[in-house]
Amino acid sequence: MRNFKTIILAAITLFGTTLVSCSNDDDDDNPRSTAGIYKGLHTGYLTNDGIDNVFAFPNNPEAQVTLTDNGDGTVTIQTPSYALGESESALVYTGYDLTVKLNNNGTFNEDYPNNIKSISSRGNVIEFAAHFDGHVDVESKQLTYELTLNHASSHIILTFSGKK
Repeated sequence: MRNFKTIILAAITLFGTTLVSCSNDDDDDNPRSTAGIYKGLHTGYLTNDGIDNVFAFPNNPEAQVTLTDNGDGTVTIQTPSYALGESESALVYTGYDLTVKLNNNGTFNEDYPNNIKSISSRGNVIEFAAHFDGHVDVESKQLTYELTLNHASSHIILTFSGKK
């Protein structure tokens, strides 16, 4: 009986030590742990030589944006497509897969000189220079960004705010 009690005591001690030594594998303090699908409002408008709101895009309150951790300190943000116009004649442009360096505080700020291409529903290819900045909030699991696409004297400003 004495050996049985010793074995039970040793098992309890070993089990307790194992539980205490396990670390928390949650990366909740790491902004990159917020990779996933965000759903929210996607808006946009077109400006021409500083004249704001020349043309507003239809708002998409159910847009989805995917954030993927690349494992090298960068994330790829897949933006939704957007439309110029609301009828069958609207030009629908593809979204973008943009890789950004995510800072420790969850912010990102990138410039892309003339290498972002968009294909319209009519097959037109347009190349843009772009500026992309935003924030991934660790606690609220919210992603917000503004993407400015520049082509000649026109600028397309696309914004997104959504939650995981």
